[in-house]
Amino acid sequence: MIKPENMPVSEEDFVRLCQDTGFTRLPIEEGHIFLLKTLSRPNDAPKPNDPFDRLLIAQAKYENLVLLTHNSLFSYYGEKCVMSV
Repeated sequence: MIKPENMPVSEEDFVRLCQDTGFTRLPIEEGHIFLLKTLSRPNDAPKPNDPFDRLLIAQAKYENLVLLTHNSLFSYYGEKCVMSV
């Protein structure tokens, strides 16, 4: 997994590349936060690495988007908005 300190491009280049390719930033809205309480995973599932992961899933679910991820831990939430690649 790529950690922030190992990003292959600078933060400025990352933002520019996202803009150049048409990505749209998704701000964190109240609805995203309120939806966090609907997320669950089995008690025996591995612990998530990053608490921000839950917010990404909640955003995708709320916005009716598909969240593409290589993080296998996302699948434990069982949400239709998550697609592993």
